[in-house]
Amino acid sequence: MESEKDNLLVAIKPQTQKQKQTAVLLFANSGKKEATSKKFIGKGKKLNTHIASALNKHAIATVKAAGIDLVLIDETKQRGNSFGEKLWNASEDVFALGYQSIIVIGNDSPQLNAEHLQFTAKQLSNNKPVIGPSADGGFYLLGMHKNDFDKESFLNLPWRKANLFFAVKQHFNQQSQVAEILLELTDADDEASLKRILKAASLTAKLNPLLKLLLNLFNSICEFATILNQQINEFLFISKKSSRAPPLSV
Repeated sequence: MESEKDNLLVAIKPQTQKQKQTAVLLFANSGKKEATSKKFIGKGKKLNTHIASALNKHAIATVKAAGIDLVLIDETKQRGNSFGEKLWNASEDVFALGYQSIIVIGNDSPQLNAEHLQFTAKQLSNNKPVIGPSADGGFYLLGMHKNDFDKESFLNLPWRKANLFFAVKQHFNQQSQVAEILLELTDADDEASLKRILKAASLTAKLNPLLKLLLNLFNSICEFATILNQQINEFLFISKKSSRAPPLSV
């Protein structure tokens, strides 16, 4: 049986040097590691690990559906002391493979879809950076070119703070670049934020496999079943009638 570690190996679709334009950098911990710092459900480490692993698999599947090269850097490949330093080194590793631009994402945005990534890749091909703001003030996606940041500027960004999105946007403005801004999404960082995502999902007409899995998991837990049962049934009913969503839809 394929282990989670096998699923988290660097996945590169071979291209010629001329074709190496954009790759997605999935900067994420393994499910087991993620479950040590995030509690999605107060029901023990095993279920939290299962959810974190599902988030990883969904992110990988989303990139593959977009048809863009993927490089995954988990905790076994990260180098540095601070979050910013680890992400800088990971970005440099991807650029060293020959790519001219990268799309940085995490594993905690289950509403992220292939259309977001394809739109971002198109903007990058037109020399335009892209930011996907998250509801907590950070970002769930950053599309940037090789020379958009120097190391000092990158490390001095307010990582993991509520003004990160605005600081990145301001950086591009100072470089005389106007970043394309995607729709705001909610990161799944804990039980409360995951609840919000699932409740919001019941109001949309698009159901991805990960959200269906998470809804089923929550439906099996009594305290969430009472809260979400009606929304889940409505969501599943609507999803059967749904049509393909336009780019940038959530």
